[in-house]
Amino acid sequence: MAPALRAIRQRLRTGGYLVILAATETERLHLAFRPGVHIHRRTEWAAQLATTGFGGIDAANPSHEVALSGYSVMVAQALDAELRLLRDPFAATVLPWDRALVILSSEPISPALRPQLSPFFRQIREVFLRPDPDLSVLSASSVILVIQGPTPWTTKQQVLIEECLALSDAPVLWLSEDGGYYDQCGIHDLLATNLTHIRLLHLPDARATEPKFLARLLLQWIHSQCEQPGWSALTGTAENELRLRGDVLEVPRQVPCTTLDCRLHPHQDAVPTEQVQVEHRTSSDNSIHFAVVVSPSVDGDAMNPGHIRLAVKFSTIGAIPVAEECCLHLVLGRNQLSQSRMLTLAGAHRGTVSSPQDWCCEVPGGVCTEQEPTYLADVAAGLSALYLMQHCPPGSVLLVHGASPVERAVITSLASQQTTTVFYSTSRLGKDDDQPQRLFIHAYSANRRLRQQLLPHRITALGCLNPAHDPLLSRIRDALSQEQKRPAIIAAHHFASSKALGLASRPNLGDVLRTVVGLVQPPCPSSSQTLPSVIPVQDLPTYCQAAPATPTAVIDWTAQRLVPAFVRPAHQTITFSPHRSYLLHLSAPLAQLVCDWMASRGAQHVILADTVVDEQWKAEISSRITFLDLSIRDLVELTKSATCYGPTIAGVILGSTDSNTSLRLLSSTNFRPALDFFVALDELSPPVMTPFPSFSAVSAYRTALIQCQRSRGIAASILHHNTALLSESSTTRLRPREIYEAIARAILGARQGDWQITAIMGQSNQGSVSLDDVARHPKMWHFAPDPVASLTPETTDTPLSEDQRMQRALEQTDNLEETIGLMAQAITRRLREQLQLPLEAVPPDDTPLGDLGWDSMMAVKLRVWMGRQLAVDLPVVRMMGGSCIRDVAREAAENFMAKRVRS
Repeated sequence: MAPALRAIRQRLRTGGYLVILAATETERLHLAFRPGVHIHRRTEWAAQLATTGFGGIDAANPSHEVALSGYSVMVAQALDAELRLLRDPFAATVLPWDRALVILSSEPISPALRPQLSPFFRQIREVFLRPDPDLSVLSASSVILVIQGPTPWTTKQQVLIEECLALSDAPVLWLSEDGGYYDQCGIHDLLATNLTHIRLLHLPDARATEPKFLARLLLQWIHSQCEQPGWSALTGTAENELRLRGDVLEVPRQVPCTTLDCRLHPHQDAVPTEQVQVEHRTSSDNSIHFAVVVSPSVDGDAMNPGHIRLAVKFSTIGAIPVAEECCLHLVLGRNQLSQSRMLTLAGAHRGTVSSPQDWCCEVPGGVCTEQEPTYLADVAAGLSALYLMQHCPPGSVLLVHGASPVERAVITSLASQQTTTVFYSTSRLGKDDDQPQRLFIHAYSANRRLRQQLLPHRITALGCLNPAHDPLLSRIRDALSQEQKRPAIIAAHHFASSKALGLASRPNLGDVLRTVVGLVQPPCPSSSQTLPSVIPVQDLPTYCQAAPATPTAVIDWTAQRLVPAFVRPAHQTITFSPHRSYLLHLSAPLAQLVCDWMASRGAQHVILADTVVDEQWKAEISSRITFLDLSIRDLVELTKSATCYGPTIAGVILGSTDSNTSLRLLSSTNFRPALDFFVALDELSPPVMTPFPSFSAVSAYRTALIQCQRSRGIAASILHHNTALLSESSTTRLRPREIYEAIARAILGARQGDWQITAIMGQSNQGSVSLDDVARHPKMWHFAPDPVASLTPETTDTPLSEDQRMQRALEQTDNLEETIGLMAQAITRRLREQLQLPLEAVPPDDTPLGDLGWDSMMAVKLRVWMGRQLAVDLPVVRMMGGSCIRDVAREAAENFMAKRVRS
């Protein structure tokens, strides 16, 4: 390593760039500047980089190559002759683990994977999904790695994998190469039955099967387990480009609820009002606890009937309600279930966001398509399970077929309280067979999870929760009756069906809530009225009419009819300072919604950056920068026509910093006081596991900037949306309410007690800078509004006529100084066009290009333009090394004169 560093240090100039490209097993190099370009030989990388606009490249000595890990593309900038290299994060952090690794797969693993993992495990065993596998290697001290390929597993393989996972309490990392087969494997049923040690990862990249990548992924997961016990989100680092924030399926109980479904559909109330009660209370932290209690008409203890309770906890930020918890509790007598089902209501919106009425809901692991939203029937499922266990004698042996994950969780909890052993069948019967196939099932006894084979003589009852499974259970009963007494079938679905509840065939949560209570949000009565702890459902309209209707406390969010949702205002109201500018990295469909929301809370100046993505390379190319004065309402409507191509979002950040300071990460980067970069919505994240270095570099740089701001006591927050693209064509985007909640949490989540917080919230004017000062500063010129130049481009001269006049002037002059002046005029004109400078704004010749928001992409475009129109070759490195306009013009003029002399 030392000879390589010395060789690199000798070649690298101050202000230059060091590009390190690591070879993979296929000897291909991935370029950071042109995603998708692959170099098959190491000798080609210098020539390929030269085509991107970088000049003066020296090839590294092959005898002093730096050995780095695969898929690492790092760009390090030399500052003051100081060079810092990023090391492999696993070289010093991951130590040998005193555990054995068990790999479950349908095919043998690659021979190259075992040498990669052998230093970190005591033993590595492979278990193939074949008949009669050796399961003795599974123990609590093992680590299980499940590798699922694109080929669907057979029914026997599905049953076998469920056996393995239910037998051992060892941590399990489930990797799916192509995804989409979780439901076939019954993995959601396992998650609903207390198997909380499973982590599912969807890797839609073909590189998921490469040995080196798979080894690094597994070691990173182990490292996270060593540092923090329990489960923690797997997040990648900028060094190894591991982005695992995609389709990660959490255990349902561990996923918090963020929104509540409000798409109500009118149905007849089938549940009698005397069986419904509403509980409502407000805690000391101003959070609202709202619960609906339904007492079903079941045969049980008349003094202590079973009931179902749906509890929702709301907290308010200003006038924005946030549903933090939503739990479904099933109560049997006086014994409440030890395990509650938490409903995750944060769904994915697919389509154009037009209004808050477009919200939808989904359960983790539910199937959601473009045409068909995910519906929730957990309430009916809970009632079915409750009815089934009430009619099952204690101490009996119950075989349940066709249970959903919610029903399994409820039945398992009730069985442990009633000392009932429950078997769940996991295979299907043959169409032409009279006898059932061999059933591998999971047996759940009191407070213990184990695996047993079906013993026919022990079954005393059969539970049916799905009417489609009636013929199947009848065949199972006929088969069992040959060896024992004919077991009874408990058909719970006949009681708690959707029709009995008065709902649609596939009800959503809005239907259920409307049926049992009629409202989504709890009422907020006037201060002179005392709210009882329990409100009968027939008295709810009275409390709604008594509540005061204020503009900041009423939200109309239903689709069919306007139902006012009264929310108690929070102790701290979100407001924005009219003297500060706010930078929003937001897509066009949501820009107007957010701008209107910020304008209603005092904001006046918003810098909107809408990133443009190149369709060929799928990379961030440029951004449309718009300076919006929210007091002029027309500008919000003219967002598209008022914007033009300007610097990238990274150029916007660099343009608001001082060029004299170090640009290294976690350095003392200074912002302009008028620019409060407190929120950036990253909606253009690439698909999971794709090696796009430009995205990771921008994300890492933004995060470092926010850390710098917080360390200096300035309120700054960054919100990474990470849309988790499930495919190239489907994108999950934020909904309006999530935008508002995110911005509100970003503001309130900053460091409390600092005067910068109060300045942002409009409660103080310390450190504020007027708009005139911002517009007059050279670094903020591309933010200044210029309606004439941006809305009427046809009034300006075309670039072709300007280029023709410039070429004729260069041909007629032989003076170097005149040539420098003409080159400076050409460069200034291109700066004005790219940075959207006003026509009367002429930057001084000695102004560094970095102070004007100049970035590498603009330098490449200027180099291409000068080569085509003026026949001048200008290196990009020269323009990015802190040079001013006159320095660049002088070098271009010298090259032009030298070329004329040679010709």
